[in-house]
Amino acid sequence: MEITTHTLFTSLVGTLNHLISAEALTKQISLKEALSEYIIPPLCQELRAKGIGLLSEIEFNALCESIESMKLDAPVRKIINNLLETIKEAMFDENFNKK
Repeated sequence: MEITTHTLFTSLVGTLNHLISAEALTKQISLKEALSEYIIPPLCQELRAKGIGLLSEIEFNALCESIESMKLDAPVRKIINNLLETIKEAMFDENFNKK
């Protein structure tokens, strides 16, 4: 079998699916919880160590809460909230690129 980017990516996705399922079964949680709470955070940390900047949903939500606690004028807050919502959709909505 020829090793291509496609076959490597397919193997990576399969491995990730197995990891998510194993984590969900072991901890008796949903697949989404396993992914967002136990898989993505260390994966993001590993990618950051390799110079690729990513935020997990948990980290993104913490950032949003931090910004929310800032004393901002209403128009500025509205602009920032709109930007954060767009970023959140781009990062976490699987249908974002299909719109």
